[in-house]
Amino acid sequence: MTDVQHLQFDTGAVSSVAVDETAFGDQILWRTLRLAVLHYEANRRQGSANTRTRAEIQGTTRKPWKQKHTGRARAGTKKSPIWRGGGTVFGPKPRSYRQEVPRRQLKAALNSALLGKVRDGEVALLGGLSLDAPSTKAVRGVQKSLDASGSMLLVIRDTDTTVWKSFRNLPGVGVTRAADLNAYDVCRHRTVVFTDDAFEAVGGKRS
Repeated sequence: MTDVQHLQFDTGAVSSVAVDETAFGDQILWRTLRLAVLHYEANRRQGSANTRTRAEIQGTTRKPWKQKHTGRARAGTKKSPIWRGGGTVFGPKPRSYRQEVPRRQLKAALNSALLGKVRDGEVALLGGLSLDAPSTKAVRGVQKSLDASGSMLLVIRDTDTTVWKSFRNLPGVGVTRAADLNAYDVCRHRTVVFTDDAFEAVGGKRS
């Protein structure tokens, strides 16, 4: 069992609760976690970088000077890659960087990321989160109460537009559903805060 902080949103009371870290595995699979993070980063790339070859450069096709008897090296076109303003050799072209990774491997990577966060004391729980209308002022104290310095990821059970609109203006704070949680999001945020029902949805267990 590992103790984590628990904030009751409606009362502001902060307590300590024990969670079973073995619910996320018995060891951190570092290689699997690294491959998963690279997978998510690759799939986020647009792949829109583009350079023009000598065939795509606009300009004259006239030979700059005659072939012989000038004392200069032979030149057939101003579009040559060795000329300024010419085409690019082996430059990037639009392509897809998408990678396919088995779902079981991504799940294992997520569990490893969560296990590491729990061991490092960077997981917290939030109970009683209920808002009648979007209000950044009402949720501003969550980070301070949980001592969540740096970036924070709030994980909720189901889609809640009111909660998302309330937290979106806070710098370094992200909101996601438990079903959309992945190893990349866990790793790139310093603290991961789960609502009570979201923690159960990802397989977490409390004492």
